[in-house]
Amino acid sequence: MGPLFSGILVLMVASTVLVIAFCAAKLFLSWRDAVISAALFTVFSGLGTLLGLFGQAVWLPPTLEAGQAGTYLAISLACGLISGLGAVAIFVARRRSR
Repeated sequence: MGPLFSGILVLMVASTVLVIAFCAAKLFLSWRDAVISAALFTVFSGLGTLLGLFGQAVWLPPTLEAGQAGTYLAISLACGLISGLGAVAIFVARRRSR
């Protein structure tokens, strides 16, 4: 894949995650807080996924079997999900404490 295609793919995934996160946040929060929490979730889940990918690259062998690659990606996505949810939880807790 070329860099242009990869960039477009990343933007498509990020925009889909942003819309889904906003819809979920709008169920529980006001408009402004939902926008902020959706953006926080998207940014921190992306960073958490990258951190999970690079963190595992340190201890995983250079060659992966097909089953191991699925586990590798699942752990990376779990890191992203935990990071995004943690950022939103901190934002909501601080917003409600005011």
